Amino acid sequence: MAIEGQETTAPEWIDWNVTIKKEARGIGDFDLGEVQDVGASYIHTQKGIAKKEQFYIPKYLVEGFDGNTLWFKVSEAQAQEMIRETPPDDAEYRTRYGSPDTSGDIEQRMPRISPRVVNERNPSGTDRLSKDENSPQPNGTAEEVD
Repeated sequence: MAIEGQETTAPEWIDWNVTIKKEARGIGDFDLGEVQDVGASYIHTQKGIAKKEQFYIPKYLVEGFDGNTLWFKVSEAQAQEMIRETPPDDAEYRTRYGSPDTSGDIEQRMPRISPRVVNERNPSGTDRLSKDENSPQPNGTAEEVD
């Protein structure tokens, strides 16, 4: 229930540290592992159990965080270039991945986005619907999610 005078929407920007131990995904729902650490210009994720891959993904390529998953504008092919054993130099990532269109405070906070539903019918994850099956839909009814 909303209280008059109080905002009921999530903040537009959130702190990077809330993503630690959360899932990371790329374009087409590509699995980038679990967020391990947050650097000045990158997010460190780890994927795998026996064979662990360490990704150092530039913050400049983030799409946003939906509360459960950190989404990046990174393809599987691009992600292969971000597998490293040690963290990158911050200047390298700023120069290589930053752009004039990049938000000036992307290194401190990121955009919050609506949760996605990824399924066989829409593997790209572009639908931004609640994962909660009982969430009210725009018409006021709950819609079941596959």
